[in-house]
Parts: sequence; structure tokens; C-alpha cells
Amino acid sequence: MEIKNSKIWMVSLSVVVVIICIMAGTIYSSALFKIKYSNTDNINTLKFVNANNQLMLTGTYKNTVIYNNVSDSNKQYSFTTEKSIELYAISDKGICASYLEHKEDNLYFYDFFFQSFDGTYKNHINLSFQTKLNEYNFVIDNDFNIYITSYPNKDGILKFSKNGKLLSRINTGNNIEQLMFSNKKVYCVCGGKMYYVDNNSLKSISTSNKLVVPCTFTGNNVVYDTQGRLFELQNNTLKLIADFNAENVHCIKTNNYYLYCYKNSIRGNSIKNPDTTVYYNFDINISCAYYFNSNIYVGGYNGNQFYIYKITDKELISNESPKNSNTSKPNSNSKPNNSSNPNNNSSNSTVTNNNDNNPLKYSSNIYKFKKVNIIYNVDSKTSVTKFKKNINCNGTITIYNKSGDVKTSGNIGTGMTVVFAKGNEKAKFKIAVNGDLTGEGNVNSLDLNKMFNFLLEQVSLSDVEAVAGDLNGDNKITNKDLVLLDRLTN
Repeated sequence: MEIKNSKIWMVSLSVVVVIICIMAGTIYSSALFKIKYSNTDNINTLKFVNANNQLMLTGTYKNTVIYNNVSDSNKQYSFTTEKSIELYAISDKGICASYLEHKEDNLYFYDFFFQSFDGTYKNHINLSFQTKLNEYNFVIDNDFNIYITSYPNKDGILKFSKNGKLLSRINTGNNIEQLMFSNKKVYCVCGGKMYYVDNNSLKSISTSNKLVVPCTFTGNNVVYDTQGRLFELQNNTLKLIADFNAENVHCIKTNNYYLYCYKNSIRGNSIKNPDTTVYYNFDINISCAYYFNSNIYVGGYNGNQFYIYKITDKELISNESPKNSNTSKPNSNSKPNNSSNPNNNSSNSTVTNNNDNNPLKYSSNIYKFKKVNIIYNVDSKTSVTKFKKNINCNGTITIYNKSGDVKTSGNIGTGMTVVFAKGNEKAKFKIAVNGDLTGEGNVNSLDLNKMFNFLLEQVSLSDVEAVAGDLNGDNKITNKDLVLLDRLTN
């Protein structure tokens, strides 16, 4: 991937952010940054973090870490490693980037590269573990100590010094679902509950709700989970302050509003008066959001361009619903309106409690929902009847085949569509069946051949086919997925 129109600000960099101020259409705020990539699929997730009382935009491209001080647009940095970066963790003081060097005798050997934000500290160490690292079981603290979950039961936290020495093992008693760093502390989620590391022990944080990982800190002492629930962290208590009942949305709390980001807009409600709704539309599909120093920062893509916008509470539009959108009240169990039904025909659909006045709601304890309107984690040979039984919906559930016809029997196949509807509210999702790349609803040699040809760059995959083929859940298709798919065909 080539990065175009770059300008070098410090040392020679392979990835650089170009600062451009723009005014665009109905957008009332200036874009702080403008980043142009020729292929955004190769960019690891760009995200906001509060580091050393500065708001940073961070991300990786191949063997380069990008970190930009959004609070001071004149400062932007990057550093490179020897190979393509798989993981990175951030504290108030700096960044640690890592990649898997090799595997030997059931041990995973990793290289770690450290760099402080002020450039005064750099280091490179090697460590081996009995488990493969992922973004949820690896963090660093302000002393550049490394924390990972223990192997094989994930019921403990291993703490290593910045020089690679094992300092301690912190027992949890429960499987650790996620490690996080924020507010100068290392946090973990175990069994839906949150804890923080205090020296070499864990301290519990009081809450009456179970968290659903992944969870994200988003400024102003709040954290949200993947179900769209917003919690405030104060005095070792985690209090539920808003429930948008919307999977995989970004939530924030400002001084005056509870907000969530959906597609190209911010929506929410007044803290003092929940009946007051607010919104703000952008020209980007929002992929990250943060509240910092009384400003709302949102970042996202418009085509190949990545922008960051900054607005204040005063710029939010209130007491009026935006066109083609569905504002949501906190704790109202509402669901954003995703898209329109491809067919007006709702016959042969499943109806569940469609006569109440509540907004459209849908969820599943089995299947997962992606931001790009894809339902995945559907097993092969899943029938239409079984699929519907695994969905909780207070409206109708209608399945359409690839031709747009209603499907009432047989197996669900990759590329088919499910539409949830209630009154004027409708939401549409493509269905991804595990390993089914051809859309037949089962896994066979045809799927294996298609994945093999994809790895040889002889065929391409649609978005939903790529999700169906990502069997190990690392957001890409590699030879590892080919091995897993081969097992499914046997």
C-alpha cells in the first residue's frame, strides 16, 4: 500500500499524517487531520487515547506505529520495527509495539519495541509465552511494564518489567476477558466484572451490571461495552448511566449529554432532561470517538480519506430528529435504525411482540453483529427455523436469498439477508456462515478451493464472504484459516 501526498515532519517516516483544515458542506467544524491511503484495508484500527494529558490518535501500518497529538496539531510522530506489527499497547508515557517472531516447542516468541512519547526512552526486548497474544490480553503501564493473561486458564495476570524480567503473577480466580489501561491504572474484566491492579493484587470495582467485552474508555471517566451501555467510573464504583442497546457503537459522555455514534452521526440525550434529543451529522463513517477538554472528537473515513472533526456541546442540534435517523434515549432499550428492507414483502416472517410501543430491538446470544451490517458466527447447515430461534426480536424476522426472494425453509447461506422490522423501523444484515464462501449453507471442497484461490490472489471475496472465511477471528484470511476450513470439510 502506498501513502500519497505525504509530508515529512521529523525523521524519515514510512507513514505520515497530512494536516489539512477543511470546511465541507453541512459540517460546521474544521477537520483537524486529513489522511489519504490508497487502500484503507491495510490500516490497523485508528483509535483515540488519552496519553499524558494529551489526546492521541494512534494506529499502525505494516511495521510503523503512527501517533499524533490531536490536542496540539503541530506534533506528530511515528517509529518503525523490524517486521509488520501485530499488536500495540499504549500508556500515558508511550507505546509498545509487538510482533510474533516465531513459534517453537509450544512457545510463542515475541519481539517488543518501546518508545516514549517524548522520545527519551527506547528499548527492544524478546519474551516467550505459552499463549498467543491478542489485543485484549496485552497492555503496558507508565513504567513500561508488560501485562499479559496467564496460560492456559487465563485466570491470572503475568507482569514483566521493561527489561523482560517476570515481576509477579496476579491470581484472579476467573478467566480474564480483557485487559485495559486508563487513568494511570491497569484494569481487567473477569466474569463481566471490572477490577484494577494495585501493586501485585486485584481490587474489585463495585457494579450491579455485567460488562460485555470488548470495553472501551472514552474520556470523562466513562467506559462503554460492546452492547452500547455507558458506565461512569467514580470512587471504585462503575455506574450504568445510559443504555443505547446498540451493539458495536461508540459511546461518550460530555458535560451535558449522553451520546452514541452511529454511521455518520452522533445522537443522544440531555443529561438533565432526557426528553431533549440531540444529533450532529458528519460526512464520514465514524470509526472512533472521544471526549477531551470539553471537545467531542470523532474520526472516520470518507472514501480513502481519514478525517478528524472536533465539535462542542453547543454545536449539537437539539429538539429535532435528523432525517432518516432514529435518536435514542438512554436506558430506553432502543436500537439505531440500520437500513431499509430490500423487499416490502414481510410475509413468512417471524413475529415477536410487535404490538408494543417500544423501538425495534434485536439481539442474539449465539450470533454476533458487525458494524458493517453483517451477522456472523453462524454455523454451517443452520436451518432458517433454527436461525430465527437464535434471534431475540420484538418485531418481524424475514430471510431473503441472494435473488431477493423470501426464504422460509432450508439452510442459511453466506450472502443471504435478514431484515428485522417493526412499524416504520427496519434493519438489514447480511449473513456470514462459518466457512461457507460459496453461499450454499454448508462447508465443502468448493469453499476450500475458493479460499485457496483467494490466498493465491486469483479471486476476490466480498465483505460478507471475508467474514465467513475469517475462522480464527483475527480480521484477515491467512493460511491458518485455510487449515481450519480444511478441518471443517473433513
